[in-house]
Amino acid sequence: MKLLGAIVTAGLFIAAQCQLFDKSEFGDGGSFNLTCDVGRIGNVPTSITKIYYLSIEMAIVSSAKVKFIAVYQSVPKESLERYIPNGRPWVIEGTGGSGSNRASIKLTLYVPDAQCSDAGLYRCNAGFRPTDGGAVASCSQNITFKGTCNTGTRLGAVDSTRFVRKLFLMQTVMFLWPRLL
Repeated sequence: MKLLGAIVTAGLFIAAQCQLFDKSEFGDGGSFNLTCDVGRIGNVPTSITKIYYLSIEMAIVSSAKVKFIAVYQSVPKESLERYIPNGRPWVIEGTGGSGSNRASIKLTLYVPDAQCSDAGLYRCNAGFRPTDGGAVASCSQNITFKGTCNTGTRLGAVDSTRFVRKLFLMQTVMFLWPRLL
């Protein structure tokens, strides 16, 4: 079943590309910003006023593995979990809180002194609970390293189909796990 160009499966919405970054590429030592909010995702039903969490994930170019960068929850209480690579000065902030937070909840990532390994496909997810149970709306965008990596290879885009399959499995497990307990 398709909904506005997004794949809909058992309450899970996966959107196409969107504008998460302030630029499309960066050079060695440069910086970039990523903003994750409902407005950027674009496929959260307008009837949804409460967002339970936002998360940022990254598909790592060298291995095509999916890695969580941050998870900001508004329920049961506000909390922010950061998964920053060791020794990296990344700045992650979560804002907006409980109640009708659709317009205010936001998760941001600032990467100063960017490196080749920071390139890849990043995904922004918004978790909400419509009447049919739990659901997630998502969108993704590639950011490319401009130059030559230490390995001597130029980085290109990540295979987003592999990323979407892994993401679907992770999110399915994430939503089914509490129901199985």
